[in-house]
Amino acid sequence: MTTLLERQIEIITLLLLKDDWCVSDDLVEALSVSNRTIRNDLNQIKVFLKEHNAELKSEPHKGYKIVADIDSRHKILGQLESAKSLSQEEIVKAISILLLSFESTTYNELATFLDISKQTLIKYMDTAQAALLKNGITVNKIKGKGLSLQGREYNIRDYMKQLINVSELSNHIITIAEKSFLTTSSLKIARQIISDIEINSKVHFYEQRRLELLLSYCLYRISIGKTITEFNLDIKKEILINDSECNIFYKSLRTFPLSDHEKYYLISILLETKVKHLNKKYDNNSDAEQLAKFLMKKLQLLHPFRKQNTEQFLTGLTSHLTVALYRIRNNIPIQNELLEQIKIRIALIYLYTKQQLLSQEDKYDVIFDENEIAYVAMYLASTFETSLQFDMKIKVLIECSFGTTTSAILDSRIRQLITECEIVGPFSTTETKKYLDKEKVDLIITTHEGTNYRYPTLIVNPLLNPEDADYIHARIFQLSYEKMCESFMNSYLKQDDNKSKIVYIKDLISRDDIQIFDKCNSWEEAIQIAASPLLDSGKLEQRYVLTMIDAVRTLGTYMVLLPETAFVHAGTDNGIHEDCCSLLVLKQPIILGDGKGKLVRNIIVLGVKNREKLTLLDLVSIFQEEENRVLLADKNIDIDSILELHN
Repeated sequence: MTTLLERQIEIITLLLLKDDWCVSDDLVEALSVSNRTIRNDLNQIKVFLKEHNAELKSEPHKGYKIVADIDSRHKILGQLESAKSLSQEEIVKAISILLLSFESTTYNELATFLDISKQTLIKYMDTAQAALLKNGITVNKIKGKGLSLQGREYNIRDYMKQLINVSELSNHIITIAEKSFLTTSSLKIARQIISDIEINSKVHFYEQRRLELLLSYCLYRISIGKTITEFNLDIKKEILINDSECNIFYKSLRTFPLSDHEKYYLISILLETKVKHLNKKYDNNSDAEQLAKFLMKKLQLLHPFRKQNTEQFLTGLTSHLTVALYRIRNNIPIQNELLEQIKIRIALIYLYTKQQLLSQEDKYDVIFDENEIAYVAMYLASTFETSLQFDMKIKVLIECSFGTTTSAILDSRIRQLITECEIVGPFSTTETKKYLDKEKVDLIITTHEGTNYRYPTLIVNPLLNPEDADYIHARIFQLSYEKMCESFMNSYLKQDDNKSKIVYIKDLISRDDIQIFDKCNSWEEAIQIAASPLLDSGKLEQRYVLTMIDAVRTLGTYMVLLPETAFVHAGTDNGIHEDCCSLLVLKQPIILGDGKGKLVRNIIVLGVKNREKLTLLDLVSIFQEEENRVLLADKNIDIDSILELHN
């Protein structure tokens, strides 16, 4: 697949969302680059579009236009997520990795390795050199020879260690490693070292791919004569602290022809790597049963379920957790194909499940990844939603004044359509007003135009045509989902750990990331505007925004967890550089989603990298307060007032 720069992804997005021709001057102005840069980008874009059954047309005096049908346009927007965008940060890391790997190189060679122009390379070279200098390494430019590094071997290896440890191990970073230092022989020896130590020490190293890269780099440096010739005091202290484990590691390295200095340096890397000790005897079934009871207790704090369901719940969850613990403890990864859907469709239950499972990791000596968490969340959500359905029915009022026969037909058809709801009526307009003076409802289905009730209202044909039936089903689902979210948050906030936890918007969103607009032309534009402060500061990439938009198109309006409030987000691998959050408040609400969407006034964009962060739960606790939503709907709302909103 063709590799795209972030700017090129933005160009494709602009062209896809524009039905008419787009002149190059518009692209130059929008992206603040030269005409030459745009021409180079468009050549790369042509190749990408050809791979996706689309064409970039160009005509004199008209400009450029993407030729593709609607389905292809949507598919391309979705596939831009997997068309890896190289951010400035990634390019700088890649340049640094190559400089740390080669004895000498040239600008042309580096540009070829990175598949970027020489001009782009030079643009980022100063940043890479500054980062190297900060770590005690200088770049020498020798005429006729090119670029080479000067610095202590410790500094060179430690900076490479930083780059590998703090980077997302993307395919791009691994590809750069394979092009430079990750030789077949060094990788083979690295794997042998890891295997021998795991057998002799009865441990298992987490993030084995990262450890393979670090060891391979050290072995590669040794192979080109760049060795450690003196003992580092910091390493010595670390080894002395872990003396018993160090001795076992040292014995495992005795068959490898390395100096003591090199062996101790490798041991320091191994000691820094998180390990799981395998000398413990685990009873997966017993642990799973205890963990299932813990989760059941936590779930019942949210909503008690019937006694007859308790045994069935425990049996099923214990069975699942037994297999899950076996997989985790034996390093058998599992892929949950519904992961991103789960994180959006049952976002609150997913986060709650994650919170509870992370709290138990030390007790059971495991680390739950998001795929395992998602499977458990599905199980808990099923039980939670089923128990709620018994106790929290949607109440629907039918209003019809077309005569007894028509009212009876409408009533019969609606009752057959939504059997799970509590239905009252059919009433005349006068009877409806009298009823609403005394009782509350969740939804009014009426045959009258111009009604103005304080409850959500659907206007339908008296004979209920198929479009009406679809609309009613969608609205009932939306109301049920909102009720479930409201019930969840009410119970969650009543728990002891959360009762006294006061959270302000200013704790979660900075002033610069809050915007107030009169209106937007579309929901897609609203999401783009809401995310713009995070894009401008480099916290998110454009592909993250495209993924959020595609998620709304694909999964519907699950992100609307509360009335008039959407929490839009995407996966952690879709272009997040750091935890971040932004808010857009619209004075004129829009309909979020295609077709029968939901009315939305507040759009919160979330980007979460830290696995222990529960920002969404904190934000929902603020926006679920009705008085906060009323204030946000005030025409005189300002940013200072928003920052002071709390739960």
